Amino acid sequence: MTIHAYHRVVPPHRVAWDRIYPFRTATGPIKEYVKAKLKGETSDVSLWQAIGRTVETMAHCYPRHHDVIWATAQRSGHNWFSMIYTILVERLFNGRVIDIQDVSKYRAHVYRHVSIRYDLNDHLTEFYFHLPIPRLMHNHSPYYLWYSNRKVLLQIRHPYDVIISKYYHGQYFLTMSFARYLLTGTVRGVLEFFESWGRALSEGRLRTVYCLKYESLRSDPVTEVQQVLEFLEFPAVPISFVENAVDRTNSERVRNLEMQRRGLDDPRLVRGARSGKIGQSTELSPSDRAALESHVRKHLTHTVGYLLQLIVVILTDLVEWLLS
Repeated sequence: MTIHAYHRVVPPHRVAWDRIYPFRTATGPIKEYVKAKLKGETSDVSLWQAIGRTVETMAHCYPRHHDVIWATAQRSGHNWFSMIYTILVERLFNGRVIDIQDVSKYRAHVYRHVSIRYDLNDHLTEFYFHLPIPRLMHNHSPYYLWYSNRKVLLQIRHPYDVIISKYYHGQYFLTMSFARYLLTGTVRGVLEFFESWGRALSEGRLRTVYCLKYESLRSDPVTEVQQVLEFLEFPAVPISFVENAVDRTNSERVRNLEMQRRGLDDPRLVRGARSGKIGQSTELSPSDRAALESHVRKHLTHTVGYLLQLIVVILTDLVEWLLS
């Protein structure tokens, strides 16, 4: 497996697809109009209304000059931060206090990809589009050249923890040995993400970037959230608002909510649900840890500030073995 340079990570057809997909999704009103006509049914809107709604949706879907690209490594806490961010935006600009059970109804950012829901976000897109703050244009994509002149919020986590967390999450769908899992496209995608963004950072190709590390967010969420809000040029936010949002979205509540939505009666979900742990490599067998380190060090040259050695873990295991 070869991990290429950041501008070669994504094939041209995938770059084109990334540009086309919002348009493909936003044309939902036109598709529904055509389907209704083909079935001989009466459409709720005229063709011109459907076209107008598509154009309006596209205006919301593509980033404006002051919007922020929110690039996140998978399993790096982006859902958690999204909840905190949404609760704060709703309280600051709409005077509404919401809980995590209701966050999905008030997403404070409009996704660029498949999550664009023209039917669900009619009132939300209009409200958030005119706020005096940038929107967060979220994706899990590697670095693209057109990001260079954008403001970027890069949310990451240690590559080992990302890979292991996705492995545990995948056990909900299938059973696979860890050694075999390392050879899958899932791991390749994780390494492509870190390699592309790491190279872009090291070569100074980003105009303005804030690197939000999962480990820092876990250790001191209030301070980290305040720094992100400052980076996003928010107006003054009372610290009590931030503390309240963090408290409402603590990891235990998020985990319980996820388990409730998926069903507590399935034992596989205990492994598949998010744990929020840091340093999950300690849970692997010595052979799996060695395979993980070897594979990542072989294919990843830019680590975005993370050390890839497991010497501390190995020494800890040795001490425990000597004392046992």
